[in-house]
Amino acid sequence: MSKVPWNSEELAKLTQLTEKYRKNKQNVNWDQVAAQIHSRTASQCKSYYANILKKQLNVQIRQNHMWNYIEILALWTYSVIYKQDFAMIHAHFMPKFTVKQLTSQYQQILRNQKQIIKTFSLLNVDPSHIEQLSNNDFKLHLKLLLVSSKRQKLIDTRILNRQDEKNDKYPIDFSEIAALKAFFGDLDVEKLLQIYKTENGRRKLEEEFEVPDVDVNFRE
Repeated sequence: MSKVPWNSEELAKLTQLTEKYRKNKQNVNWDQVAAQIHSRTASQCKSYYANILKKQLNVQIRQNHMWNYIEILALWTYSVIYKQDFAMIHAHFMPKFTVKQLTSQYQQILRNQKQIIKTFSLLNVDPSHIEQLSNNDFKLHLKLLLVSSKRQKLIDTRILNRQDEKNDKYPIDFSEIAALKAFFGDLDVEKLLQIYKTENGRRKLEEEFEVPDVDVNFRE
């Protein structure tokens, strides 16, 4: 890395050009970047971005970050599956967030847990949409409706086959449960399942959390 400090004009160009010449949202063509910053080589641009600028940008993003619904559901899912091990969740699944951020957001999720469960219950299940997802981070493993004992009980085959629901503790929407049963089959409630995301489900989630639909990259 050059010992000559980067000036504000160079930093502004590096930030802009890095995104402009990024290929497939991953690799950057550093030769093209350096061609626009005549005072720096491709190696210098790459080194400064990787070692300094990228970290500074990530800190700024995290400090000002507004959580969107996919990130909220992802954190909630991982928290249930991995028993609130936020250090592990940070290291392996959501490294762009600090452990402190994950912990703080999880506490907010707990305060709104009933609303999240309600939101899941509104989703229309369409298994064909799973493989159509463009972002693999959407394909998160998820316990069916997670911590809702009511929903787990409704999945039970014996309840599905009951004719008389008047005396049951919970009202049963057999059309909804039949759709879930057709999708998930004979489900072990401890089995991890892929999260589903339909157009209608996305719309309802957006309405619940009042956030835009965005392409999410949990890593960097």
